[in-house]
Amino acid sequence: MVYTPFSGHQTVTIPGLVSGQVENKECYPPWPRGRYHPILGLLVRSHMSAAVLVQLISACIGIIGSLFFAIGIMRQNVEAMARLSGTYWDLNPHMPPALAAQKADYLFGGSLIFIAFLLQLGSFFAPTSALLSESSTKTAPWVAGTLTIAMFLLLRFAAARTAKYYEKQIIAWLHKEFAKGPNT
Repeated sequence: MVYTPFSGHQTVTIPGLVSGQVENKECYPPWPRGRYHPILGLLVRSHMSAAVLVQLISACIGIIGSLFFAIGIMRQNVEAMARLSGTYWDLNPHMPPALAAQKADYLFGGSLIFIAFLLQLGSFFAPTSALLSESSTKTAPWVAGTLTIAMFLLLRFAAARTAKYYEKQIIAWLHKEFAKGPNT
């Protein structure tokens, strides 16, 4: 026996129940229970599980952590890297490329971490209705994996070019400082 109560969702009878008794569960519950904000169009949740709460908190902490990470690497300017690369008498030729590559990798990695946590936090405001068809859902992980590999290779190339840019700036700063002569 299947009937539709006023909520619009079907409920079913469970075999073995007393005749005429119906289990009060909906076949397709509207998850998450909530409604959309009339102006912003955002989903307003009326209930939140512990797992979702932990995900929300982790997204917020991740954003804060990635901002500290980004601020730390942005403070590592060309002059600071040049001073680390130079010795008292001359420059260390191995340090400018290493510091420049490290800064470029941190810039790209920190930005991606920040964007990932921002998207994770934004997912809590998105509707939970199905977005992809069944066939698209099956191919989505393969497309995402392929795009991830392609984007990684593209961003590694961009990071290498950025590192070369910083390396040239570091070496130019060192040559300018050593041309002044010893500090007295």
